This record gives sequence, C-alpha cells and structure tokens, in this order.
Amino acid sequence: NNDPEYYYRFVHPDDVALARRHFGRMLETGIFEPADHRIITVGGNTITVNVKEKVFQTEGKSRIVGSVTNVTEDRRLAESLRQSERVLSENEIVYGYGSFEWLAESGTAYWSDGTMALYGLDLVLDRGKVNDENGLALLDPRDRERATEVINRAVAEKQPYEVDYRVLIAGGEERWLRTRGTPEYDRDGNPKRIYGTVNNVTNERKALEKLLENEALLSESEQILNYGGWSWDVAANQVTWSDGLWRLLGYDPEQERGREISADFYMRHIHPDDLEASNEHLAAAVTKGELLDDTHHHRLIRKDGRVITVSTRQRVVSWHNGQPAKIVGSTADITYLKSIQSDLEQKNTELERSNTELERFAYVASHDLQEPLRKITTFGSRLLQKNGDALSDEGKLYLDRMMNASSRMSLLIENLLGFSRLTRKADLFADTDLNQIVRNVTGDLELKMEEMEAELVCDELPVIEAVPQQMNQLFTNLIGNAFKFARKGIAPRVHIRHRKLAAPEKQRFGLNTHQDYHLITVEDNGIGFEQEYAEQIFVIFQRLHGNADYEGTGIGLAICQKITENHGGLIFANSEPDRGAVFSVVLPAKQKSA
Repeated sequence: NNDPEYYYRFVHPDDVALARRHFGRMLETGIFEPADHRIITVGGNTITVNVKEKVFQTEGKSRIVGSVTNVTEDRRLAESLRQSERVLSENEIVYGYGSFEWLAESGTAYWSDGTMALYGLDLVLDRGKVNDENGLALLDPRDRERATEVINRAVAEKQPYEVDYRVLIAGGEERWLRTRGTPEYDRDGNPKRIYGTVNNVTNERKALEKLLENEALLSESEQILNYGGWSWDVAANQVTWSDGLWRLLGYDPEQERGREISADFYMRHIHPDDLEASNEHLAAAVTKGELLDDTHHHRLIRKDGRVITVSTRQRVVSWHNGQPAKIVGSTADITYLKSIQSDLEQKNTELERSNTELERFAYVASHDLQEPLRKITTFGSRLLQKNGDALSDEGKLYLDRMMNASSRMSLLIENLLGFSRLTRKADLFADTDLNQIVRNVTGDLELKMEEMEAELVCDELPVIEAVPQQMNQLFTNLIGNAFKFARKGIAPRVHIRHRKLAAPEKQRFGLNTHQDYHLITVEDNGIGFEQEYAEQIFVIFQRLHGNADYEGTGIGLAICQKITENHGGLIFANSEPDRGAVFSVVLPAKQKSA
C-alpha cells in the first residue's frame, strides 16, 4: 500500500503522536535520527521496533527510505539490565558497600553509586569528578600515606590488598571504610587496572576500639587488684589466660603472651599440700556445671619461689556429649587479705581473752569491792546509832559525808556492772509490749512521782521484738532523768509519743528502708541543756551538772545508747536550757534474722 497513513494503522495508539513527530522532524531537518516505537502486528502482538530512515530530495520532492527492525528482545534485556543496576545501586547504598574500577592508562576511576554514597559524594553532580588523585584526597590525612603505601606495595608485589581508612563526610561525620582491591596486568606485566569493593566498617571499628579500651581497662584492673582470668578448652587441654595471671605466677606477660599452655602447667605451680583439695574443687565445678563460691583458697609457688595464697572461681560454660567442653574462671591473689584475716583472728582471740578478764573483774567488783563498801555503810550506821551523841557536830558531818560517798561508790559500781553486762548478748529477744514496760517503770517510780506531783502522759506504744529487761532499763533511765533534772518549783511533765518512721526518714538515718522502725520520744519540761552537748551526754561518765545539784553517775544515758545499739536502733536528743529536753529513740519492729 503506497498510502503513508496506512503504516500508522499498525502503530500502537499511545505511540502514534511520537511516530508522527519523528517523521515530521526528519522531513523538516533531513537529520537521521533512529527511534523506537511500538506496533501491533496482524496477529495482535505488540512489539517494539527501531526505525532507521534517510530523506532524499529528488526534483523538489522529499523521499524517505528506511528500515524497521524488531528490537523487542533487545529492549527487554536492556530494561532488565537497567532494573538490575538500579536494584544493585539501592542495595549498595542501603547496606553500606560499593564497587570501583581504576584504569591505569587513563588514570580515571569508575565508582558505583554505593561507593559514591560511602564517600559522601553526590551521585549526579560529582560523578565526573572521580579519579585516582581526588579519590585519595578524600581520605583523612592521618590515613592517606598509609593507605597509599598499602596500594602501591600490592601493585608492585602483584597481590590483592585490604586497607582501612577514615574519610570525613560533610557535616563533620567521621566514617571508617575498608577497601579490598585486586590489580590486573597486561602481557608485559604492567598494571592495567584495579577493581574491588568498598565497605562501611565504622561500627566494626568503633566496636574494636571499645574492645581495645575494655582490654586496657581490664589489664589495668588486673594489675591494681592483682588477679587474672583464664579459659580452659578441656578436650584439647589448652588454657588461655590473661596478662594478669602471668603476672600472678611471676612471669613477664610480654614474653609469654601467645604461648600455648595446658592445665598441667598451672597445676605444677600449686603448693603440694594444696594440690589434692584443688583437684577436688575443680572436679566439683565440672560435676555441678555452675559457679562455685570463692571460699576455696590454695597456695601457688611463683616462678621466683615466693608462695602466695589465691582464691579461684570457675564455671563450666559449654558441654559436649555430656562432658564439660570449656571452663572459664578467675584467680586472685589474697595473700594480703589472708594476712589481715590472720591478724584479725589473733586480735579477736585477744579481745575474747580481754572480755573474759573483764567479766572476772566485774565479778570481783560486784563482790570484793562491794563488800568493803557494805562494811563501811554498816559500821557507819552502827557508829551513828550507838555513839552518835558522843560525836561532835563536826564528827557527825564527817561520818555523814563518808557514808554518802560509800553509797555513791556502791551505786557507781552497780551501774558500771550493768553497762558491762550489756556488751554480752546472752539475753534472748522476745515480743515486748512497750506499754507494759512503761506501766512497770511508772509503778516503781510512783512514790517519787507523788512527792514531785509529776505527770506522765503516754501514747499507745507498739509491741516490738526486744529484750524485755533492757527495755525496762531504757525507759527507767529516760523517765527517771526527766524527773531527776526537773526545774525547781515546777512540777515535772513528761509526754511519751510514738509514730512509725516514713521511708525518707529511714533513708536520712541510714536505716534499711525495707524494715519497719518506730520512733519513740520522751519529752520533759526540765532544765534542759545546750544543744552542743547533745552527743557528749551519751558518753560514759560524762555529766553536765555537778554532784552537789543533781545525783547520778554519768552512766545512765550511756546505758540507753548501748541498749538501742544492741537492738539495731538509734538514740539522740534535742534541748534548750530551761526549755526541757526531747530524747528520741528509734527501734526496729523486728530483729534481723541471724
């Protein structure tokens, strides 16, 4: 068919305008421009054709001569290749790797999209700027010379290479890259090209730096604390251990590092007297397959002959066919600690001996010292009864002072004995109703309270786990002091209050926040004291007031403090002169389990 329009009947409808523009430009310009468009065959198949034509001018007329070639498969393969390249480019960027090729003859380089991205370059704007020189210029100056040397040596030795280096990305980011390259050569042995891959190893390098830092810290701690770690491959009977263990055995780690050693090597350093126990301990670890406590100690004979005591812990970390495959552990030098422990044991022995002697002294004081005082009091009383009329007033005064002094001496000895008994923990703890304790104390002080017209108000008190006799002694001293140090002419008023401690208060006092504590205060309206003496009053034999004004031995509050300490509690005081005093006692509801 000679009708030009006939051809357009076969052109795909979406490409008709494209085909018409193509032929129109050819007629206007006469320029040869091959072009693709789709046509629909008689059989209904859509194919892609490439049209090549040429315009001829004959006798003022334009004539087009051309060819139409089926390029459907070629274009499909080309599109598939472009798609693969896009996928590869996307994968390179996402997973942080790329490829490169360097041509020796031209000195130019081809970098994939992934490589461009790794160096922080724009995939379009910087594509034509890549060559050998500016590629190396992108390296961190600290690594540039080293990387260049590695590449040049590999080319000279005709070997593949691998080199890590840093690059600085826009914005100041530091990135570690690893390049693996393979040189190729022509027939004359001259370098032809280098091709290879680039990977982002920033995380790996940071992890390595962290590992090296941790190893340095571990080595430093091993030197300071004098210990070492080890790993035993049971099947191969090979042991790997840290520098600290080499030092522990008296070896130079720099000289011994990397040396293959067996478990027998360590066993040869164990003191012969401790070898059997050490083997039993190790067998227990293998059998149980768990961490043993560090109470197993044994002695080692160092390379220099010095004997040290060590503590070893181990654990089976892997098994094979029911047998231990790998055991890890640590060994620490406790020679100094053992020396301290020995000294403490010796001092404890001496302390027990001293306490025994103190108890003997207490027995002597309670009998041998009290006996002369009783005789002084007895014979003084008889002397006053039988011969009192014969004594002058001065003689009676001397006799009265002598008997008062002996009474105070007897009271002092009794209080001192009471204080010494508190250091022994023979008394048993029991549920103790503090309300009943206060009733017992006020019953004993009833006559004195009537004489002084004293008043005592007591809140409801708790039942706690305590030693009843010591609680009785505690409240006797606190309530008795409130009456003893009353202001002249003013009737004593005592108020005992109670509440449970809140968590913040327990933290402030340094107490266990998981345990219940009771705060009991004894408040009076007596003479009080300066707050600066609030700690001094609990020191044994410390008195703020002279004997002429107030009776006492200066032991009562020391006993109170000792009792609260025995119960895991606290006692403190707040006061102002002539404004009374408040004694606060903190006691746990329950005693800690032994």
